[in-house]
Amino acid sequence: MPTPLNIPIILGASRPERQSAKVAALLQSILEKNPNVSPVSVDVRDFEIEYDEKQQIPEFHAITTAADAFVLVFPEYNHGFPGKFKTLLDTEFATYKHKPVLVASVSSGQFGGVRAVESLLPILSNFGMIVSGKNLHFPFVKELFDDAGQLKDEKVLERAERMVDELIELTQIIQVGKEGVKTAE
Repeated sequence: MPTPLNIPIILGASRPERQSAKVAALLQSILEKNPNVSPVSVDVRDFEIEYDEKQQIPEFHAITTAADAFVLVFPEYNHGFPGKFKTLLDTEFATYKHKPVLVASVSSGQFGGVRAVESLLPILSNFGMIVSGKNLHFPFVKELFDDAGQLKDEKVLERAERMVDELIELTQIIQVGKEGVKTAE
């Protein structure tokens, strides 16, 4: 039996009333249903981050090194993504190369964070990450979940499940390709 895929879900929101945590929990629950996946919850709040070009956070470095793919969950604030989230991502570089990423954005408005995603995609490309298919957007996030944090819309759940499945498939394809390159050497 193959080793389960290590897929961190990085929650990039640090505000007290963050709605992104509901989306991260939803995506984690979807990943947990797959026996070939070992999801890891990562919260930007768990790291003390100060800007330093040479800074590396040992705990985060271990997470990114071990990861086979990533799920990034973050809100849109004023047409952008949170600075602490970007600073955390910037503490790594080489450990992202050729790893798939699923991008999930959240907003209280109708666009679901699409503008923040547009800002982040060139950065992910610069890191050498491979963006998985379509991005997930969660507009009007406060209305998507009930008071217990449960998703109310089945169509949103189905879309999220399809995108997670696509990320897993892409990750498996890349792993086979990497093994092929190793054996050809």
